[in-house]
Amino acid sequence: MTTFYRSLIICCAVALASLNLPAASGQSLADLKKAQEQTHKHLDKMLAATIGIHLEDSSGSGVIVSEDGYILTAAHVIAVPGDIFEIELSDGRKVKAKSLGMDHDWDAGMAKIMGEGKWPFVEMAKDKPKPGDWCLGTGHPGGIFTDRKPPLRLGRVLVVGDGKDPTKGIQTDATVYPGDSGGPLYNLQGEVIGIHSNIGYGVLENQHVPVEVYRQKWDDFKASKESGDPLYLDDESDFFLLEFVPESILIFYDTIASWFTETPDWYGLAKDSAETLSGVGTITTPLKRTIVDVLADEVPVAMGVAVNRRGLILTKLSVLKGELICLIDDEPFAAKIVSRDEVHDLALLQMEEPPPLKPIAWADRSPQTGDWLVTPDVDSSPLSLGVMSNAVCKIPGAPAARGAMKVEVGDAEKGGVQIKRVIFGGPAARAGIRVNDCLVEFEGKQIADAEALFKQMEKTKPGQEIGVKVKRADQELQIKMKLVLFVDEDEEYSGSLSERRGGFPAVFAHDTAIIPEACGSPVLDLEGKVVGLNIARAGRVTSYAIPVDELKRVVPKLVKNARRATKQQLAKANAKPAAKPSVEAADDKPMPASKATSQDAKTAVPAPAPMAP
Repeated sequence: MTTFYRSLIICCAVALASLNLPAASGQSLADLKKAQEQTHKHLDKMLAATIGIHLEDSSGSGVIVSEDGYILTAAHVIAVPGDIFEIELSDGRKVKAKSLGMDHDWDAGMAKIMGEGKWPFVEMAKDKPKPGDWCLGTGHPGGIFTDRKPPLRLGRVLVVGDGKDPTKGIQTDATVYPGDSGGPLYNLQGEVIGIHSNIGYGVLENQHVPVEVYRQKWDDFKASKESGDPLYLDDESDFFLLEFVPESILIFYDTIASWFTETPDWYGLAKDSAETLSGVGTITTPLKRTIVDVLADEVPVAMGVAVNRRGLILTKLSVLKGELICLIDDEPFAAKIVSRDEVHDLALLQMEEPPPLKPIAWADRSPQTGDWLVTPDVDSSPLSLGVMSNAVCKIPGAPAARGAMKVEVGDAEKGGVQIKRVIFGGPAARAGIRVNDCLVEFEGKQIADAEALFKQMEKTKPGQEIGVKVKRADQELQIKMKLVLFVDEDEEYSGSLSERRGGFPAVFAHDTAIIPEACGSPVLDLEGKVVGLNIARAGRVTSYAIPVDELKRVVPKLVKNARRATKQQLAKANAKPAAKPSVEAADDKPMPASKATSQDAKTAVPAPAPMAP
């Protein structure tokens, strides 16, 4: 290892140690059930007080904290005092509000509903949260939708600042997303402890303004006083909303971020840490030999669950491309698709000569919003903990998937496309593309500028191998790479997503952090009942699962179709004419009967009589 990289690791270790986090304590199943009870107790109140803020070219969130309509939000959402805008309550009502004071250093802002009335509200917490406390987030991720209540998110408080440094507020793993800005962070008593401000790439990087800031500045905000300097982001920022990262740090940040991609328990306090998940191990253990890994052409693509003892596996259909294998205790078994449901993106696989499996047992009912949920791993250990965010609904189809090289580009001075940034771990990085390379050809076609490249990329598909020609100094290089799924800029903060994550007739959203390869895994409630099947990783804050009520309607049809297909195959096999006897070699011709010796005749064995039917 080079001195440079060793230094990077040491720097990061020092940085993590400097956070001075307390050791995490385990959570018993009883503790988690009590926390779930508190969630349900305050859920309606928390959702009712959460509002959406409609602006000219964007949207945000906020929370009503008084009966007469005072609203807490983020300064970057409302921008300046005195603006009038529309807000939307969770029941669909729309009213006008006016922005009041704000502190841009803290990213804290206040507004007031202009109409008369008694508005739904929540209290601001008086006690400061502590690292390890459970918390709940609401808001309007991705925008305000009239048919969707503010989605609920679950997390734990990871870091709490001293209330004096605006760069050190509250950090949690309650995932937020653009559109959530200004929305509330609650404790389990349904009190506001913070306001969503900004996020980083990792799901642990969610920053919130402490509610104590609003308490301290309440009178100034009511008087429409403004303080601090607004921070404006440019295209070089690696953080949404508040954090500003210069270009010189981008590669460094990409490198550091990559180290933690596979370590969701970066903080021992995180909701998916081993300490936290230890409390739910008893409810996932009974699924031993029920869950399998599914591989296509030797690459993990999904998980699946057994629907009978004889190797019939339910899994995600759209990823099943190539030679299929199911792994049980790391032992491979060939498998083939025997039934499919394109609408629900489900398939049944039949394993060849499997060991006895334990069939999945479905719950009596689907989960409810606010239920705490667990996704188990293939070895039946708990993988991730979350909460049901929204009621069961229909998800419209997504646009056709297209490929991505994972680069940022601009027009080159003398024609072609200049590579301005190469995203760590992406196809271009793996293929050897470098910053300042000039891309001049794509699949044999000359590329005049960035717009021409974009048009070519729109025709590509994830997984497609493409060739490009780049100029580097006085060299011309031919480079091939395999494209990955293109996602919007906002979704870059979501990690890897499922290629098919829309077009489902009935799913529920939950915030359990799974990877696309975990789709096909079961979703359990805290009683250990299987209440759904993960079908898509849809975004930073959202995974989709098919509810058990829908599964109990669909899976029997899949099984029936599989049996019908098997019978048809057997019927075809039995209907084939008997094979003609092979012609033996000339020197092996049978002896004519006339030449058989008497001894041969005596020892001839008579043909057996036909068996009775």
